[in-house]
Amino acid sequence: MENTEDDVLTIEDGVLTKCKEGLVNLVVPDGVTGIRNTLLKDTNCRDTLESVVISDSVTEMEKETFMDCNALKSVHIGKGLTTIEASSFLRCKALESVNIPEGVTEIGDIAFNECQSLKSVEIPSSVKTIGWHTFYGCKSLEGVVIPDSVTELITSAFANCTSLKSVLIGSGVKELGWSAFDRCTSLESVNIPEGVTKIWKQVFSECTSLKSVKIPSTVKEIGDGAFEECTSLESVVIPDGVDCIKYGVFYGCTSLKSVVIGSGVTEIEENAFHDCTSLCEIEFRGTLSEWEKMEGRQHLLFDVPATSVKCSDGEWKKGSILVENGRFLIACFDKNIENLIIPEGVTEITKDVFEKHKSLKSVVFPSTMRYIGKSAFYKCESLEGVVFPEGLLEIYDIAFKGCKSLKYIEIPSTLKKMYRGAFDDCGSVEKIVSRSALYPFNEKTRKLYDATNKTKKPVLELHAAKENAKVAKIQQIQKVSTTALFSQALNEKGIENCSVEIVDSAKTTNTILVCANENNVVFKVPVKTEKWLGELPKIVDALTDEKKSSNEIFDTLMGTPLQPIEINNKLSEKLSLKPNKNGKVRFFSQGMLPKLRFSSAIKELEIVGVSWVRVNNDVFWEEKASHEVETVIMSNSVASIGDFAFSQCKNLVSVSIPDSVWKIGSYAFSFCESLKSIKIPASVRTLGESAFQFCTALTEIEFDGTIEQWRRMEKRKDWHFNTPIKTVKCSDGDAEI
Repeated sequence: MENTEDDVLTIEDGVLTKCKEGLVNLVVPDGVTGIRNTLLKDTNCRDTLESVVISDSVTEMEKETFMDCNALKSVHIGKGLTTIEASSFLRCKALESVNIPEGVTEIGDIAFNECQSLKSVEIPSSVKTIGWHTFYGCKSLEGVVIPDSVTELITSAFANCTSLKSVLIGSGVKELGWSAFDRCTSLESVNIPEGVTKIWKQVFSECTSLKSVKIPSTVKEIGDGAFEECTSLESVVIPDGVDCIKYGVFYGCTSLKSVVIGSGVTEIEENAFHDCTSLCEIEFRGTLSEWEKMEGRQHLLFDVPATSVKCSDGEWKKGSILVENGRFLIACFDKNIENLIIPEGVTEITKDVFEKHKSLKSVVFPSTMRYIGKSAFYKCESLEGVVFPEGLLEIYDIAFKGCKSLKYIEIPSTLKKMYRGAFDDCGSVEKIVSRSALYPFNEKTRKLYDATNKTKKPVLELHAAKENAKVAKIQQIQKVSTTALFSQALNEKGIENCSVEIVDSAKTTNTILVCANENNVVFKVPVKTEKWLGELPKIVDALTDEKKSSNEIFDTLMGTPLQPIEINNKLSEKLSLKPNKNGKVRFFSQGMLPKLRFSSAIKELEIVGVSWVRVNNDVFWEEKASHEVETVIMSNSVASIGDFAFSQCKNLVSVSIPDSVWKIGSYAFSFCESLKSIKIPASVRTLGESAFQFCTALTEIEFDGTIEQWRRMEKRKDWHFNTPIKTVKCSDGDAEI
């Protein structure tokens, strides 16, 4: 061991290992070859150190060496260093400048993560790898040039760089990694070079200033949500080499006016163009025949003003409805349609086609009709009567649920099956004619029965008079504040931990957050109280009944006119969920789960009703909340756990993954340092890249399926990187990793 002349630094065998308290300016002496990450340990230097000069003799510096140096403003790196290790300058929030010399070939994971004062960085041409989250959260960074030597931008490399205005991507880059530029809200344009073959998920998600992007002809795949919420994007050309426009690629691009679709595209996935409210011009470079064979083309045409698609040999006109192969009615584009005649030849109405078409008053079914799909006419609140033709065989779940104006139903003799809740909440029905022996209507009891059910439970009971009287009484009630009504109903239950908050308002509705004990739910509530007031006691009873299970509460809420709504990213910014006194939050929602924030730190989070825990980074908005949570429970409605969903939840010790989940996304539980064990259901088919990376306490994984099922599961790169796990316990033995 040797000390420097002023006894400030300790050097052992040419390696710098320690410094003394109060160091402000560090100059690493010539001759030193390495720097240990013990250098600043047990000192106050992370708060005093302002500058670092690393001599050319240094060839190795351990990871995390200068992590959390709060006063560090400048760094000079010598020519001998070839790798900047992971977390080297993580969260150096005052760092303004750093030189990276020629010779450096790798910049490690989260090396400069959250260096919020860093305005510029020059990446030399020797760099081949820019790691995971390397410059994430560098909110002062204004421009970056990625040299030709880099072949791939790893996940979230420049995500959340909110001042980043210009990016020059080198010609060597072949893939843009997950969320590479996610939430770069100042980025206005980007030119992706020829040679790039893949744009991964959410690469430019929420780049709200992005007006133009040029996608090169070499691109073969564009991932889910790649340009979602790019609210300034005006036009896009999808090259011929792309075969599928994936889920939510242009979701929420409200300024998108024109799109050109390459001739190679054969499928458009759900929500690909959802909420593209300005889209007027659509061009398809293939033929009319190819367009008509396009799988999922209805997903492009929903909720957009475009009325036609220009093809290479003609123009395809968008009608009110879309019929596939002359038999399957798969979409209705006119939300305001009042009277509908379904053409002869149609045999099936697929699920959700007319869901919440609130203007629809009448529908004429063709003689060829055989099947009416799930939720086909769900909440068509103006529909007055339905006469089903002879030949109809099946009416699926909740097909006509919530059709509150429905007065007349005629059922044919051919009906073989009516599924659960087909006519639930149809309280105005006055007359039923049934020729079906399997579904008879009893005039005396005024009930429609299911004779296939041994209990002979009625499908529908006529009680329109009672319901009309209730409506008349409600209509006498003057307009009352939404929050006052909910608050009064909650207070009557004697619940101390309750609140009602309006988070968004429109002309006819208020969006409110209702909190009762640990239960948090968001409703969109009509201003006219008579539309929902009669159901308020049922809602409040469900939210305050401690004996009800989560699923029982959710089912009750779904059976009311309000129902928990799906939360989009904009709405999530206005929400602050409230835990109970024990730090538990139970959140009821539908569809996708966005980022969340909380009024205070939480210990337990339960997610109910969500189908996709889809998160850009972590499910938590505030860092404190994510660090405190210990338990996560998901209901069996969850189908997928998205990328980074619970990343960096450092206190997480217990996770309940339901057997409805088929995919665990990339980095979903990365850096969950307290997680010791986890049970993965047999339903999981895909385990994403680095899903459990740096779960350093994880010693036990239990898989509900067999060893063979585990082996068949798609397990992507580094899914268990830097974890102590060696085997997986399966139902028929242990599988080696």
